[in-house]
Amino acid sequence: VLDLGRMSATSQLYGIAQTVDDTLDKIQYDLEHPDEGVKTGIPELDQRLMALRPGGLYVLAARPGAGKTSFALTLVEHIAGHPEHRNGVLFFSLEVDRLDLVKKLLSATARLDFRSIEKGLLDAGQQDQLTAACEAMKTWDLSLMDVSDLTVSALRAIVKRKQLESKGGLKLIVIDYLQLLNGSRPDMNEYEKVSEISRVLKVLAREMRIPIMALSQMSRDSEKGTGGTPREPRLSDLRGSG
Repeated sequence: VLDLGRMSATSQLYGIAQTVDDTLDKIQYDLEHPDEGVKTGIPELDQRLMALRPGGLYVLAARPGAGKTSFALTLVEHIAGHPEHRNGVLFFSLEVDRLDLVKKLLSATARLDFRSIEKGLLDAGQQDQLTAACEAMKTWDLSLMDVSDLTVSALRAIVKRKQLESKGGLKLIVIDYLQLLNGSRPDMNEYEKVSEISRVLKVLAREMRIPIMALSQMSRDSEKGTGGTPREPRLSDLRGSG
């Protein structure tokens, strides 16, 4: 039994001397093979985040109706639809139907009003713009999944299967949004559920070496300020995070 325990990777202990050597090897490798991460297409954001790093869990949070999904789709457009170096994106939509998502993408890509697309109020020139945007979007490296009842363990299995199918081409996972994922047990309260989901997502990102972006709701406390001026958001404003 002790011999079996020594073979377990989770029980492996590392000395500081070996770890320092491994760290130097990793630094040297990074110097020779620089990995700039996944660029969002927004220079100011890439500079602050040093791009979306492999293994990172990023939370995009705002109050309802602030434009979280639209902003995430803008990043998807820059990453999956880049004309020179396209990266694979897997988008989980737990709130919006995939057809409505594509309408939003087409609205932004074709520079057309979303309401005009939704109501079919497009003239001949706008229809040509829409058709051109559709043809361009067909070449994107983007996979969509719209599901209203998804557990975090099922999401983990889907991501692993997709990464195998894409032969390592998957570079970003987007989840819209975190609080709509289900935990492992139906009787979990919101704090327990969010804690489990965020932990699983972080482990998944690290294991797969893929950045994960999870959209999140914020609590009403985030709207409080002084003199009508909203205050800076805090980590405690994330809904259900405790």
